[in-house]
Amino acid sequence: MDEVVKSSILVELKDNLDITWDDESTNRKLEKQITRSEAYLQELSGTSLDFVTNIRARDLLLERCRYLYNNVADEFEPNFESELGRFILNEAVRKASESNETTS
Repeated sequence: MDEVVKSSILVELKDNLDITWDDESTNRKLEKQITRSEAYLQELSGTSLDFVTNIRARDLLLERCRYLYNNVADEFEPNFESELGRFILNEAVRKASESNETTS
């Protein structure tokens, strides 16, 4: 994820978490959570994700960051089980469709 996208997600995450202050320590912590959540979702989906155009991926990334911020990351998967299942299925279908288009 490039720095412009990460910066945009950081602003949105801070809005979602009602973080109104701006300090280096908080920003660094949130940026690490964004990076960890990005890697988690890409590994889960088996694809490279575009968090600008893929709204579902961006929403899941923000939600996972929220869980990490509140120290309840272990509750993310059970609470988002159906959303994660749909997300994985949609990404698999998209990946298969793109693969079929390139081989045709």
